[in-house]
Amino acid sequence: MSSIIKSDITAAPVTRMRDRLDPFDNFNASTRALLALDAGRMGCWSVNLVTEQVLGDRFIANLLGLDYDAQPWSLADGFDLIDPIDLDRVQAIVAKAISGETPTYDVEYRRRRADPSMPVQWLGARAQITEWAEDGTALRAVGVSWDATEQKVGEEKLAIMAAEMDHRVKNAFAVIRALINLGDRTTDSKDEFVTTLRSQVEAMAMAHAVSARMARTTADADSLLGIHDIIVSSLKPWLTDKQDAPARVHIDCDPALMIHPRKVSPLAMVLYEISTNATKYGPLSTPVGEIHIAVTPMADDMVRLVWSETSDTRDAQPEAQSGFGTVLLENCAINLGGTVTKEMKPQGLHLELLMNVAG
Repeated sequence: MSSIIKSDITAAPVTRMRDRLDPFDNFNASTRALLALDAGRMGCWSVNLVTEQVLGDRFIANLLGLDYDAQPWSLADGFDLIDPIDLDRVQAIVAKAISGETPTYDVEYRRRRADPSMPVQWLGARAQITEWAEDGTALRAVGVSWDATEQKVGEEKLAIMAAEMDHRVKNAFAVIRALINLGDRTTDSKDEFVTTLRSQVEAMAMAHAVSARMARTTADADSLLGIHDIIVSSLKPWLTDKQDAPARVHIDCDPALMIHPRKVSPLAMVLYEISTNATKYGPLSTPVGEIHIAVTPMADDMVRLVWSETSDTRDAQPEAQSGFGTVLLENCAINLGGTVTKEMKPQGLHLELLMNVAG
C-alpha cells in the first residue's frame, strides 16, 4: 500500500513539470529574448566595429528617431544624438569596452535637443563585445537601449527633496538659535524668556503648517487666495498682537489682492527664506529692527512685493545678509513668473519680487 501511494505522489509532479516545460521548449532563444526586451521596454542593436555600421529593431528606430528601413545606420549618427554635455564621457566608456579594459559598458546620457526649451530626455544603453579578431581587436558589439527619463527624473526629484529638506532643517535650527539669542537679550527673567521662546517656536511651527496646508489643499483649486493672508501666515512667528509690544513687521497689502493657488508655495518659500535670514542676521536679530512689506498691483496680472529692512547697523552682517538663498529665490521667482532683485543698503536688505499672480 505504501509503495503505491509513493508512486502516485512522485509521478504527479513529474507530469506537471513536463507539461510546463514542453510548450516552453517550442520557444527559441530569439523569441524569449524579444519577449524579455518587450517586457523591459528595451530595444536591441548590434554594431560592426570595423565598418561602424549599426543594425537595430523597430523599438530602437523609434527611440532614436531613425528610419528603420534605412539600415544599416552609421555609428556616427548614434553619437550625434548625444548631448555635448555627455558626449566625451560616453565615448570614453565605449572606448574602454572596445579596448578590452572593461568587459561591458553601461551608460546613461542626455539626448541632444534641437530646441533648448524642449524637455530633457535621458537614454540608457548596456552592451558588450561579442566578437574579436585573432589579434584581440574588437569586431562586434551587441547591446540594448531604453528610455531612462522617468528613472532619472525620479532620482533628480529625490535629490532636490533631500537638499531642500536639509536646507529647511538647517534653517529651522538657525532660527531657533536666533530666537534664543533674541529672547536672552530682550527678557528680564527666566520665566519670561521661556514664555517668549515657546510662543515664537509654536508660532513658527503654525506658520509652516498653515502655508503647507494652503499650498497642498488648493494646488488644483480654481479659487484665488489673498496675498495678505499668505504673508501673515508665513511671518506669523514675527507678528505680535500685544497692545504694548512694538510692531516688528509692517504689512501694506490690500486684502482684496489675490494670487492663484499654484503660486502659494513659491511665494511662501520666498517669504520664509528672507524672514529666516532676517532672524539670523538682520533686523529680527536685534531688539529695534523692523521690516516693511509693501505689495503693489501692476499691469497684466503682475504684482510687486517690496521687502525693506531697518536694523541696528552695529549688529548687521552685510555679507551674510546679501548673499543668502540666491538660487532658491531665483527658482521661486521663475515659478512665480517674475524676477527677484536684492540689495544691501545701510539700513538693511531691500528686496523686490515681481510676480505674476495669475495661473
